[in-house]
Amino acid sequence: CLANIQNCKRLKQAADIIDVNDQVRSNDGATKLLDGNSTITSGDGCDDTCERLVDSERDSTSDTEDDHDIQDYDDGVGDTVGVVVLDRAGNVASTVSSGGIALKQPGRVGQASCFGCGCWAQKPIILGSNSTAVSTTGCGEHLVRTFLARECGEALAGSNQPLQELQRVMKERFAESEFLSGVPEKLGGAICMQYDKESCQGEFLWTHTTASMGIGFQSTCEEDATVKMSRLPHSAQQGTTILVEAVPFHTNPE
Repeated sequence: CLANIQNCKRLKQAADIIDVNDQVRSNDGATKLLDGNSTITSGDGCDDTCERLVDSERDSTSDTEDDHDIQDYDDGVGDTVGVVVLDRAGNVASTVSSGGIALKQPGRVGQASCFGCGCWAQKPIILGSNSTAVSTTGCGEHLVRTFLARECGEALAGSNQPLQELQRVMKERFAESEFLSGVPEKLGGAICMQYDKESCQGEFLWTHTTASMGIGFQSTCEEDATVKMSRLPHSAQQGTTILVEAVPFHTNPE
């Protein structure tokens, strides 16, 4: 996840970590990425999935056990690349490209193509509100169910305490969401930007419940980007612990 902020200076970083509840694990102690999830498929992937389900059913009802050649599958997974930007005129934008989950079925529709799930950007809607831009990452099914990008963006637009507000959204609208009821590990993260054009003040924030999330950010007054791997504390449980950090910045008036 990357951020590019034009014509600004960075201030001191802030951070906060909360544990949503007691550690939740599956019965066998293994992480189940898709427990309780319904996956959306489209195009040729739908036909392919149906054919594989039919073939699987046929195999399960067969009385013979033939030896089959073991095939190596390339899951083709890259990773999510998300971007939020602020230009010299004070406009914000965001985008996201998802690498998808490992061993995903053909035709799977993830958060990147769903409105309000993969990315979100908005200008001030009412007087005194902020511009916001958000890009998400994590388990796509979890992000689609909760509209995480939109939830973060709309909440930050009306808040003067962005770090605390982002923490609240991740807790109430994601980790404790009724749409993820029964899912033992809620896996998601986001990079966010909040900017007030009137005061020329803003914050770049990131949050995640996954064990780690790579981020980078840079302004036009900096020669090199700041790049880091954000990680949960060693004692924290992935999927139930929320990490939120922020870097305030201010821009120079044109």
